[in-house]
Amino acid sequence: MKKVCVFVDDTRTSFDTLKWALNSFGFETEVVLLHARPLDSEFPKEAEAIFQKSIKLLRDLAKTISFRVIGLLSVQGGISTLLEKAEELGPDVIVVGQHKKTLFRPRHHTCDMIARNSSIPVIVVQSQKVVKDVNIK
Repeated sequence: MKKVCVFVDDTRTSFDTLKWALNSFGFETEVVLLHARPLDSEFPKEAEAIFQKSIKLLRDLAKTISFRVIGLLSVQGGISTLLEKAEELGPDVIVVGQHKKTLFRPRHHTCDMIARNSSIPVIVVQSQKVVKDVNIK
């Protein structure tokens, strides 16, 4: 794996997903972290604090795992905006998390919409374990 794009937001699931991706792809991997912020964010300071927390996590993990961060982008918008940005960056795979409580929801979960609408292969991670490996097109 050469380039991995990880979608994160402000949830614990996102941080677990990021850890899983870095542990799984490890050496010689370029990581692009896309931080999703809602369009109607009423709390911009909190959103920035969460983004900084993601950066801190990357720095902490960099002490034990060999990878290279090539981008830290905070994207405001919906799934289509995230996918457009990801496609511009050209990763080999997108990694996205899924909360275990929504595992059996009928295909309306964010990760399902990402997998269905992405032209890039998508790996869905739940609790540091792959639950879906979706190859699109």
